[in-house]
Amino acid sequence: MSPMVARYTASLLMAHLACAVAVGVAGCTVEGIAILPGLDEGADGFGDDQDEGLGEGQGTGTDGANTDHDGGSNESDDAGSAMLDLPAPGDHEPLEQACVVADNILDAPLPCDVGPTSVTINPVVAWTWTGPAGEDSVIVTPLVGNLDDDNEDGIVDLCDRPDLVVLAVDLSANANKKDTFVPAGHIYVLDTKTGQTKWTFATPVDATATPALADLDGDGTAEILAFERSEESLGQVGERRVIAFEADGSVRWISDTWVWSDGGGGLAVADLDADGSPEILAPEHVLSADGQLLWAPANPPPADSVPIAADLDLDGELEVLFGRSVFAADGTELFELPLPGNKNLGVAAIANFDDDAFPEIYIQAAQHHIFEHDGQPKAHCGAAGGAGKGRPVSILDVDSDGQAELLAHHGTWFRATTIVNGQCAPLWSVKVNHDSTSAAIGFDFLADGSAETVLADLDWVRLYGAQGDAVAQIQRRARPSSANPVIADADNDGAAELIIVGSEPIGGYGELEDRASVIYVQNADDQFAPTRRIWNQHAYHVTNIREDATVPVEQEPHWQTAGSNSFRNNVAPGYQGPLCQSGPAD
Repeated sequence: MSPMVARYTASLLMAHLACAVAVGVAGCTVEGIAILPGLDEGADGFGDDQDEGLGEGQGTGTDGANTDHDGGSNESDDAGSAMLDLPAPGDHEPLEQACVVADNILDAPLPCDVGPTSVTINPVVAWTWTGPAGEDSVIVTPLVGNLDDDNEDGIVDLCDRPDLVVLAVDLSANANKKDTFVPAGHIYVLDTKTGQTKWTFATPVDATATPALADLDGDGTAEILAFERSEESLGQVGERRVIAFEADGSVRWISDTWVWSDGGGGLAVADLDADGSPEILAPEHVLSADGQLLWAPANPPPADSVPIAADLDLDGELEVLFGRSVFAADGTELFELPLPGNKNLGVAAIANFDDDAFPEIYIQAAQHHIFEHDGQPKAHCGAAGGAGKGRPVSILDVDSDGQAELLAHHGTWFRATTIVNGQCAPLWSVKVNHDSTSAAIGFDFLADGSAETVLADLDWVRLYGAQGDAVAQIQRRARPSSANPVIADADNDGAAELIIVGSEPIGGYGELEDRASVIYVQNADDQFAPTRRIWNQHAYHVTNIREDATVPVEQEPHWQTAGSNSFRNNVAPGYQGPLCQSGPAD
């Protein structure tokens, strides 16, 4: 049994056990499936209209409501949710604990009505969203997290439904150009149940950089970080500074630190000094939780930087990777990976490719390289293709052999590569129709111990099996970008969803009718394996964030956590205990 399957099975059995010991208590059956108020025992938890839509495999189009960029209005009319009625005495914790993440763990309990996981992959489009007022292109990775009180109990917690955060931009003036001009865009918050716009952030932001989502101040609600660009900036080139938004789109603060950048990259969040107040890792510098400059590399990367925090040497303190340079938490440079060019440029990833306790550092600009945790060369995996810019990668054990594989582009080929005795050996390869800057991701959708790889092409998003066999595909329209697909339990139903974004192709839309900015995909029976209810940044690696969007004071090495020796992938929830929770009512 794979670590991911074991993790999921244990948490599900514990939730079912809680109901089994509560025979006769409202909301439970001995099988562990919660019967919600207003539903018969035979009900499946979905409305009739939703069942019909899934059965036919039809997506639900939306019109991009609330299109005036004024922000702040919440159009959701969801009813309150019913909680599982567990007995209070004995070993059971208070009921409200089912809605929160307990201390020293990352995840909250699963919904009570998690059904059996699908046995076949049959993805269907549940809904699509097209950005309003011409802002119909998404060229950065979307985010998932809880931003509002869906069940109207006065608390934003994990019994509410997560929200989808997308940064959309109008590329009509850039129809025949790849990089030369990208105007500012706007952040939209979408209802993951309906695909409708809930509210819009009024302040325009840099549409080339992936935002980050985290609870910076411990108030129970996440903030969203993005970049404001100077008025003199043209496209990607120019000055920009970090701006922090409250969940409702109001501005919390704007940093005083302007930096020159060619654009792109992504923001990240980590508690570098373990003091309970997280730091913000911008592509060119590090800020405090209130936006004050702490330190910056002496030669910041000009573009496309995605910094990462990880405890490389397992001494209990985080290091920070800016491209091929490694820094201590206070900004002291520790070492530089022996590669040519700007030492702070390049895209990194962290995972363990061998049997020791330490991780390896993947770094790529024009070539794919893997180094030991102390900077010693380990393997060279060939050319990346493209113009020397870093292409984000994903790392995952795709064939369940206990060893992580590298999922990366090699020009117009995409390969799953395993590392054996310091040598890179392709596990499988597929031809793609472009040299993409986006990352493939992976997930064990059927919880059968064999993960699927999700690869976004310009025209299709395809799911591949452990041996590179195509098992499903979803059509989309896009240009090359750093926007990778996202897998999360985005509606708190105990099953994973796949979120795909689209953008105006190079050359314009022409006669294309399918212009979806977001495509929200679930299995036909909506029973993909459970996963976490969050994806908070481009450099997501599970242990960097708790499900409630709080930042761990001490970030656990993700490569040592069961099922989490991966990078830019999601996993089965880690909660193992007696509680379960219903989630928001439909």
